[in-house]
Amino acid sequence: MKASGEASRHRRPSVYFILLLSYISVLLLTLSSSIIYYLQIDKQISARTEISRQLLLTQLQTSVEGDLAGAKKLVQEVAFDKNIHQYAKGRPGFTSKELQSMLASRLYQKDIVYDYFVYIRETDQIITPTIKISSRQFYDIMYTFENMSYEEFRSLYLDGVYFQEFMPLQELTLYNNESFLALPLLQTFPVGTTSDPLGQIICLINAKKLFENVNLIHQSTGSDVYVLGEDKTIIISSDNAPVLDVSAVESISSGKAEDNAIISKKTAETLGWNFIVRTPTALTLVENKHFLRNSLTIFAVYLVAGLILVHFLARKNYSPISEIHNLIRSNPVEDMPAAKSANEFETIKGTLIHQFQRDKKLSSIINSQLPYVQRAMLDRMLKGLTTDYAQTIERFQDMGIHFPNSFFLVISLEIAENSPFLQSGNVSEEDLFLARMVVSNVGNELFESHFVSCYIDYEQQHCVFLLCPRQTSQTAEPTAMELACRLRDFLLQHFQIESSVGISALRDSPEGIPLCFDEACKASRYGRLAQSEAPVFFSDLLNLETNYYYPAEMEYQLISSLKAGHFDQAKALIEKILELNTQGKSLSPHALRGLLFEVDSTLSKQLDSIQIAKGEAPMARREYSENHEPVSLEAAKIRYLEMIDQISIQKMEEPALSKPEKLASSIASYIEEKAGDQWIDLNTLSEAFHVTPQYISNIFKKYQNQNIKDYISKTKLEYAKELILTTNMSVNEIAQHLGYAGEIGVIRLFKKYEGMTPGDFRNKAGLP
Repeated sequence: MKASGEASRHRRPSVYFILLLSYISVLLLTLSSSIIYYLQIDKQISARTEISRQLLLTQLQTSVEGDLAGAKKLVQEVAFDKNIHQYAKGRPGFTSKELQSMLASRLYQKDIVYDYFVYIRETDQIITPTIKISSRQFYDIMYTFENMSYEEFRSLYLDGVYFQEFMPLQELTLYNNESFLALPLLQTFPVGTTSDPLGQIICLINAKKLFENVNLIHQSTGSDVYVLGEDKTIIISSDNAPVLDVSAVESISSGKAEDNAIISKKTAETLGWNFIVRTPTALTLVENKHFLRNSLTIFAVYLVAGLILVHFLARKNYSPISEIHNLIRSNPVEDMPAAKSANEFETIKGTLIHQFQRDKKLSSIINSQLPYVQRAMLDRMLKGLTTDYAQTIERFQDMGIHFPNSFFLVISLEIAENSPFLQSGNVSEEDLFLARMVVSNVGNELFESHFVSCYIDYEQQHCVFLLCPRQTSQTAEPTAMELACRLRDFLLQHFQIESSVGISALRDSPEGIPLCFDEACKASRYGRLAQSEAPVFFSDLLNLETNYYYPAEMEYQLISSLKAGHFDQAKALIEKILELNTQGKSLSPHALRGLLFEVDSTLSKQLDSIQIAKGEAPMARREYSENHEPVSLEAAKIRYLEMIDQISIQKMEEPALSKPEKLASSIASYIEEKAGDQWIDLNTLSEAFHVTPQYISNIFKKYQNQNIKDYISKTKLEYAKELILTTNMSVNEIAQHLGYAGEIGVIRLFKKYEGMTPGDFRNKAGLP
């Protein structure tokens, strides 16, 4: 304890000293700032004066540009008038009188716009709101442009191409010998033309009216105001303004004092004009004294406040630092290394860094476990094992999944075993994992625009989506149906994943989620059994047939055909039975299981009787319960045809048993012949040799001593190797040549049997 006290006494002065130095620095900075402030008073006063003058100039500029904007709007409206275009083209329907009337009606800014007129190039006529006259007569009689000949007037004003362009100020003499200063504004029409325009719109702006604010500024402020044109000549100035050296305009610096006056300048970029205000320095002296007095008062207050802050901050601010440091020492952080520094700040900093690192590590661990936690929670909700649904929903929100309302539905998707993506039934864990990942990514992307979606791999080939509508619940079911259709079609078209999809009814509370899950699973199972090409709503199952058709006489016909050896007739009866029960109606899952059980029992009894007569054990009976059902009606049909083939084989005499062996050899030869240029699987072999796929698989395994799917794959692999070694074909081209839908089939083939990709095989062979 004594050592701890000594260490504490050793640390405290260090922090306290730092605080004291910082507050003294603040005080010194305050004094220095004050000195600098006094030194900058003059600059600040000048800046304020300059801001005031700039505001005056901006006001003047805004007034001028606002008036000019009205003039621009006038010429623009006239330039876009279709009637003027028709008149200029010499087309009937719009007379000069009507044109004059239109021009007069648009002259709504008479105080600024002195006059305006339209020049028609085709007829060399000028039309004003009051008269139609030739361009020559217009120049000679109505307006004479000082120091400008008619030819110059015509070349500059009538023959050019302009877009809202201001001409230099022009002194004009009217027909009554009066004169006024005008600012001409020119606009060619049609707007945007670059050659052979129809004419010109010329607007004469009253310059005196435009600049009337010049004297108003002079009267209100006592400053002299000047407006200079693009050629730096004085357009106008305030009354009694002294002579300004316009030759030095470019060198004038805004805010610079010259000849007991302060000059301010502002340039209008759109016009190229210069607006200048000249303020005598005497006008600023009164304001300067007032400003200086206020500044000294502020300085005194600021200095006193600084002294008070130094006094209290130096004494008080160390107290919380000491409390935090003592709290850390009395509650040490686990696994934290001992601090090497005797400074309180270093101890606090080290503790915070260590704690942040621990929190980051813990957060990383928690985030890595979130998917498993979410899956477990979702699994319990679907199975109805959750006791408190409200709490579960809150836990989902804590993990970043926010359900916008209490409406839910479930979509169940079962991946078909015979999907080409799963290599024609040769299913591996890797293929199933990839298929589920594709379903998850594509499904969530489709659903997220309208639903909050939660995905779970329920079984190896069973994928489940829990959906909560983002907006209205009225459209949730049809929207889910549309998106489920898109999902099934996308998986089939782009990934060759066949599937059956079931959709539950919409429930209005989380407690209904288990029921939604049960409904969706039943709907997807029915879709698989019935080979539905579209998603199935559970509500559709309520209207299904509950009775199947399998009369005793039809069963007797089937048994008689089998006993008589009429196996083709027996196969036809099987197809007829299934057709009668599916054509024009839909059986319920319960009725469908009953039918399949009856047909299977009939065939099994005949096969069992043959095997018992030969002294062999009967075959295992297939159960059609909730947990044991065929993949589809097509699968059941294939099984029945295979059973008939088995019965026919059992009925064959012993010398005929060599036929299956011969058939197996023929199948092997067929595979070697066709595998190099087309797709070969059990279905294509069944069509070629007129026997069921299962029968082909069994006899090939028995007489060729290998799996037929492996034999097909290895045969295609040899063809692929030959093409790689002897041609320059790409992997995709080789895949198409062998009958694969894409290069992924060839890549999987090489990785399965060679342990490398086709590219690696090519490189190993030393080929480019």
